[in-house]
Amino acid sequence: AFIDSATVGDTIDFDSVRLIVPSNSNKIVLITYNFGDIRAGDSYGLRLDSINSVTVQGVDSLLTPDKFGDTYVQGKGFIGKRGTIIQSLGFATPAINNVDDNDESSVLQLIFSAGSQENIRISGITFTFNGTYDTAASSIISNIKVYLDNNANGVLNTTIDSLLVQGQNFNGGSTVTLSNFPNTTIVIKSDSIALLILYTFSDVISGDTYAVRVANGYAVEARGVNSNETITVTGSITSNYKRGQPGYVRAGL
Repeated sequence: AFIDSATVGDTIDFDSVRLIVPSNSNKIVLITYNFGDIRAGDSYGLRLDSINSVTVQGVDSLLTPDKFGDTYVQGKGFIGKRGTIIQSLGFATPAINNVDDNDESSVLQLIFSAGSQENIRISGITFTFNGTYDTAASSIISNIKVYLDNNANGVLNTTIDSLLVQGQNFNGGSTVTLSNFPNTTIVIKSDSIALLILYTFSDVISGDTYAVRVANGYAVEARGVNSNETITVTGSITSNYKRGQPGYVRAGL
């Protein structure tokens, strides 16, 4: 027997099933089904509500025989797979260049792409200081800001792009976490969003390089909107390095 489709809570009747079980023997019935548009975290399965759900009749007597067996049969349950998300370096991330004190520019564009299972909410990111300079003095990078790059062009426009969080510093350490992003920071399944990361340079040293890195795993605080499970981000990125502006000598009379 075959039925085209069913949704949650539907009762399925196989009226066309005709099965003869010889006396003193048994028959095994196998029920299979495919999954359509499932939601991450939801559970699915089939059950036989009671033995009375089976309609039987004696072949010779045409009488309804006594029924014995489990009064309730639950098939194996399945849970929709939780979401996935990948991070990558945006095409608009500026190339390596020289910076002076108090420079502030869009130095990193992050792209987050969600899988087809569910929407993903991003609530925070941990940044790691990178470069040739001593990480213990990483206060050179300060006032980190995270914007939602609404037009994904990699260029900050405060009339279009949305500020998510700001003001955090490395404060002499090698990592800093920016969290408590607004609940609107959601990556729709099978889609992407772009974030712009800005920070200020101070007391840069000529010839040294500076950058920030977002590691994979739990460096990004992400959770499935439907499953409410923590999602491990795939991929790691490092911003293009910034180099301290070389010194110069001015000659004159």
